[in-house]
Amino acid sequence: MDYSMVQLNLVKEANARDCKFKNFNSKYGKYKNKVGLIIDNASTMVLIPETAFYLDISKIFKNAEAMNIESVINMKNSKVLINTKQMVVTDKYNLCVFQNDEHEKFYVNERLLKTFKSIKKPIFVGTDAKSPIYVFEEDDLVGLVLPVRHHEN
Repeated sequence: MDYSMVQLNLVKEANARDCKFKNFNSKYGKYKNKVGLIIDNASTMVLIPETAFYLDISKIFKNAEAMNIESVINMKNSKVLINTKQMVVTDKYNLCVFQNDEHEKFYVNERLLKTFKSIKKPIFVGTDAKSPIYVFEEDDLVGLVLPVRHHEN
């Protein structure tokens, strides 16, 4: 996965906070040997290997405390999800439709998935439609996205 755009956007957001006094909603934490960045108004988390994380956390996050990311990641009873390649267009979002082997549908904002577009064959894993959807590149966990509640008519 290409982590450079995520880090560039984080620098831009921090710069806007410092120069233009805009909100800074990103958070960070550690997970194993990775830096976890919570972005997109807490809808997406990207896990960047420490060796590929080039920013100074103290300058980007100032005095913010690290989050406990271990408590967020719980893949117990998770199953591989199939991207149905279907899209549901709502008033607010374009939703990508995923499905588990029990035909339960999961809806994810298409914009959030663009964070992971550099992965050639992403693997999506989830438990239920209310829990995070984990994104893998081969067998490496690279992030997660939160699903959107949607009821088909």
